[in-house]
Amino acid sequence: MLHFKHLNLVFRYIGAVNLLVIFTFTNGCSAPNKAQEINSVNSNISNEEISLFDGRVSFVPPPDFKTLAIDKLNKKLADNDSPKHIFSNSDQTGVVLIYFEDFDLKPEDLPEAKKFVEGIHRNYSGWIVSEIREMNGRQWFQFEWEEKPNERELVAPISPDDESPTPTPNKTLSHYQEFTTSLNNKNLRFVFLSDVKEFPKLKDAFNKSIGTIKVKK
Repeated sequence: MLHFKHLNLVFRYIGAVNLLVIFTFTNGCSAPNKAQEINSVNSNISNEEISLFDGRVSFVPPPDFKTLAIDKLNKKLADNDSPKHIFSNSDQTGVVLIYFEDFDLKPEDLPEAKKFVEGIHRNYSGWIVSEIREMNGRQWFQFEWEEKPNERELVAPISPDDESPTPTPNKTLSHYQEFTTSLNNKNLRFVFLSDVKEFPKLKDAFNKSIGTIKVKK
């Protein structure tokens, strides 16, 4: 069960919804072909496999994604948000954040983590996918969501004919694909994020990269 020992998880996800550009979801159910899309890995991915955390974790970043220092990231992260590794394309419309967080998360905690995260997002954004699934021989909690404009973030454009204008978002919204698992009873999390408008262009590359994630037992 997840109790107060998992407050870091609380702060991590609450912090995530306060980013200037990063993390959220539209209401919906898991699409039946999501796992098929992600597991359909193209062997011709141009990037090479990257080894992380003393060789315990590896993955192939999306094509043309390079390592990025956190101080070079254009997107504003919450104060308590500190990924161990960042990969990005040149214009930062797509970013991969990798976390290995120092709080307890055992494999049997994943269903409770799923329930907890859904509770946070239920009234805030909803979600596209929320499920426990197997990927390359390991159980992962997959959570995909997309930011929705907040009423306080809507701005009314000037209307020359005094008609009531339709509010429009004044910030870029983001799409998130998050994958969480237990590594040495700690929380390992991959976040693939992009601008909502750019996600259709990056979707296939993201899914192929996600399908390459491997964790040694």
